Amino acid sequence: MQQGFADAYAAVPPKWYEASRIEEIGANAARGSHTYKITSALGTLCVTTGAGKNGETMIGNCPK
Repeated sequence: MQQGFADAYAAVPPKWYEASRIEEIGANAARGSHTYKITSALGTLCVTTGAGKNGETMIGNCPK
């Protein structure tokens, strides 16, 4: 039952007064990059750190 409540909580985006949720969805050890999914009241986006040649951060839409 506790897992069901956790799944239902994760399915609904946070309200405007709640903090954003950050979840790591991927890591590439060979390149040293990490991909994070950020969900807020305004929407969802993905941030990839250390993705470019010089370790830039890329911000974009999340893969389906």
